[in-house]
Parts: sequence; C-alpha cells; structure tokens
Amino acid sequence: MIIFFHYIAFLITLSMPAAFAETDAILEVEDEPAITVGALNFQSRRANDVDNIITNKLLRAESGSTSIWSVGTSLEYAGGNLRKPLSEDRPNIASTTATTDKAFLDGQADVKYNISSQHSLSAGIGVRWITPFSSERPRGYDGKRVDVANPFLNYQLLYNLGGLQSVLQVQPTIYTESNLTRLGYHSSLLVNQDSVIELGDSGFTLGFSVWAQYVRYDKEGSSGDPNDPDNYTADVRTEQADYIFGLSPVLEYMFNDTFNLRTVLYLYNYEHMRSEPDRTTYAKDTITQSFGLGISITPVIFLYPNIQFVPEDIRDDLTNVGISADISVF
Repeated sequence: MIIFFHYIAFLITLSMPAAFAETDAILEVEDEPAITVGALNFQSRRANDVDNIITNKLLRAESGSTSIWSVGTSLEYAGGNLRKPLSEDRPNIASTTATTDKAFLDGQADVKYNISSQHSLSAGIGVRWITPFSSERPRGYDGKRVDVANPFLNYQLLYNLGGLQSVLQVQPTIYTESNLTRLGYHSSLLVNQDSVIELGDSGFTLGFSVWAQYVRYDKEGSSGDPNDPDNYTADVRTEQADYIFGLSPVLEYMFNDTFNLRTVLYLYNYEHMRSEPDRTTYAKDTITQSFGLGISITPVIFLYPNIQFVPEDIRDDLTNVGISADISVF
C-alpha cells in the first residue's frame, strides 16, 4: 500500500518539472492582429493559450475564466437515491469520512487571479443548505441546516504534456460546516491532479484523477449526547481520517461540442483513521462509480447531471442522484 502511494506521488512529482519545461512549446501561438488596445489583445492571446492547453470541456470549465481577474461559481445538488430522489437521506455508499449523509444544495463563489496563462490563484467560500426541499431539520442530523461551506485558497497549474491535458491544484481549506466541526474537523491540505488524453478522432477520452490529502483535527474523545445514539460518537477518532489518497480512472465519449457521456470509477480510495495506531494501515473505501451527461453551454459554463452507484451491488436504493454546474461570471 505504501509503495503504491509513493508511486502516485512520484508520478505527480515527475510531471511537474516536465510541465514547466514544456511551457514555451505549449504556448507558442501565431501573433494575432490587435483587437483594439494592448489589454484586449493580451486577453485574446491568453484565452487562445489556455484553449490550446486544455480542450476537454469539463476541465476547461473547471479551470475558469482567462480574464486577469474573474469571479467563478459552482452549484451542486446532492440528492437522495433513485427510489426517492428528493428524499432527505443520501446513503454514504462509499463509506467515506467527511461525507454528509443528507441531501444538500451547495453553492460556492471564488475570486481568481490569473498570474499567467497556466498559473492562477483563487480564494472562495460557499453556503450549504441541508435538505432544501424539507421545511424541518432532518432526523439524525446534528448540524445547522444552513451554514458557511469551508473557505479555501487554491493554486492551479494548467499544462499539456504530449497531448495529456492536466490540471494540478493545491488547496488549503478551513472547515466550517457544523456537522464536521462537531467531529473536530479543523483544516486540510489537498493536492489533486486531473488528466485526460483524447484518442484521436474516435470521440473517446481516457483520463484519471489522483489526489492526496492531509486533514487536521482539534478534537478527541466523545461527541454528542450519550442518550441520543443517532448523534453520539464515543471516540471521534473513529470518524477522523488524517491521511487520504486515491486514484480514479475516467472515460468520456463526445457526441458533439455540447454533449458528452462521462463515467468515473472511484477505484482506489484509502484513508488512515486516527484511531489506528499503525501509520501504514489504511482502510479502503467501497468502490463506487459515477455516470453522467456533460452539457457544455460555453467554454466556462458546464452542467453535469449524474448518478453514483456501487458497481458490485447495483440497486435503486444505493444509487444516488445529483447535478452540478461550473460557471465563470467574467
């Protein structure tokens, strides 16, 4: 297991210098006639540079606007299962930590500064609404129904290495969601890379997501009322993972410039629980898969209705529904 983790980390480390070394070759574009004045011409060239590096519709939308300063938003509705899509309950089918097992609507906004065509910094914050289609707080949920959703900073690098389109992000986060802070969640540092490669003119795209995360906590011992078993945890460390890493293969098929089918197999997802004294012992999460229809409205507006299920146990009550949207305002 540790060898596998070191191998994934080695791949990320190996790819970064190559990405920087390739920068001049990637960004070579023909000079364009000036549109009006220097600022607009510079903006046009920046947009062309990014579009040459990242052509995948989802990665392009997630990478954000090419303006020097921009505002981006993302919306997500994580609903119930196929049997009851608007149910207040959302099964934790992967058995992962930091997962809210209630339906929620989440909206985030961030301000982004493009250092160059490939490098950017952003800062964002969100609002989460638990069970938005219900008038009451759901049973068995001990957090606030509406709360601030985990402010974050983000560094982003875009690069293209031999046709492998990649987005590397480093993201520190402060936890503010009430059901997580009750369990001692304080902050985290995530390193994530999404990479895809188009298979000629076949319409198919192969890719992967690889990530590693460290989570810091500020609580140990019990949490909640012992007389309320639904909201009581005898040892919060049993629900706290401090080291997490994973690898997920991705397959897409493009129908046209607007619509594509996309599936992600969450194949390797490992967590080290704080209650486990052996640092080399990791728990493997249940393998899950998502399948959805991607709708690219513009290069920076992307909708993704999808379902998530357990491939080895496909059932309507263990198949969750959701929809997400990535939008850059300007």
